[in-house]
Amino acid sequence: MREVRKTKGLVGNTSSHGTSYRYDVGCRCNECREAHNAKSRETKQRLRKRRLIAKGEPLIQQLPPSPPPSAASASMRSNRHRDTGPELRLRRALHARGHRYRVALPITVAGVRVRPDLVYPKRKLAVFVDGCYWHCCPEHGRAPSDPTGYWKAKLQRNVERDLAVTDALKAAGWHVIRVWEHVPLDDAVALVEAAWQKSPGPPRQAGLDARTDAAGTD
Repeated sequence: MREVRKTKGLVGNTSSHGTSYRYDVGCRCNECREAHNAKSRETKQRLRKRRLIAKGEPLIQQLPPSPPPSAASASMRSNRHRDTGPELRLRRALHARGHRYRVALPITVAGVRVRPDLVYPKRKLAVFVDGCYWHCCPEHGRAPSDPTGYWKAKLQRNVERDLAVTDALKAAGWHVIRVWEHVPLDDAVALVEAAWQKSPGPPRQAGLDARTDAAGTD
């Protein structure tokens, strides 16, 4: 029987393997893997905090330690970050009306890298479709029932990041539209088209067919 390592391969102070350590780096069981991932996240947060302090930038609220593995945590982490139902419906409706846009195009402003759900690069228009739960909608948002406080802090950090991203994009000359997922599709399309009309596009060559603008392409 292979002897469990007690030197570099083991980290922490508790384990179900019968050792006085937290987890075995080489072990593939769910407990050790989750503990290793939590340790990696904590290390990344410390390094990020040091970089922000060195640059003199404001700190976004840090998350508490990750909650232990559970069905609730697995369900929360399995939710999609993009290509959600409301986002897909809005994209299809805009495309049917002649809009041409980029999906999740990376934009770097003020050292912040963001990926809006829809981007009109030439008109510098960024559209975000925010989920009511993950972005704390004032009408439908609810506090998670999590005793560790991890998910509550994560939602609060999402709100702070949304404000920081919006401010950074506007400071760089971008027009930012945020649409809640509960907004009716027709209203969401009208909101984006109104913003598209107000966003000045690049100068066009003389004689260019004006129907391009009417179609709503970028």
